[in-house]
Amino acid sequence: MPSWLEPPQLVGIAIVAAVLGLYGAIALARKHRFKALATSLGAVHVDTGIFAPGRIEGRDFEIEARTVGMGRYKKYRTSIQVTSAGAPGRYLVKPEFFEHFPDWKHALALGVHEERAFVVTVSWPRYREADASERQLLLDWLGRSRTFDPHRVGRQLQVLRIRDITIEKGSLAVSFPGAVSRVDRLRDTLAVLQSVGA
Repeated sequence: MPSWLEPPQLVGIAIVAAVLGLYGAIALARKHRFKALATSLGAVHVDTGIFAPGRIEGRDFEIEARTVGMGRYKKYRTSIQVTSAGAPGRYLVKPEFFEHFPDWKHALALGVHEERAFVVTVSWPRYREADASERQLLLDWLGRSRTFDPHRVGRQLQVLRIRDITIEKGSLAVSFPGAVSRVDRLRDTLAVLQSVGA
């Protein structure tokens, strides 16, 4: 018998094989749950890799669980994006904006921040307080729907534990920690985003 097949080595090989098998089983179960979610949401499941849960694509939404971080700190984060025609620009809006509508401390616009580093000026995008024209654009966009109720939206965001909504040209997006697989939470989140972006 070869020396690498001695009992101590066999135990090590068995442990490694068991860990890899467990990881594979968990990944495949997560993928199966995402396929079931896609069916219950009336959407299509798109495979994004062997061990990835995949992406759910609906008529006007997309849900994807992807890994973030590196090494030991790798975690899943579920992002939900809803299509919204005519979104006024790039904003980061917190639930408090809707609860005390409009509370401008909780609605930021994307701008360019410049900083001097030695002999050069460095520019990068950063959320900042919205100016008067950006505020008016956002209010006009939110006010175009007759059924928009900011206080109801604020309460729903708090119940769903959504910390912020990212508004970009053509879409609204939120994200949750973990690979969210509760269909009721996903449905409620889609309903809130669609009511804001309708």
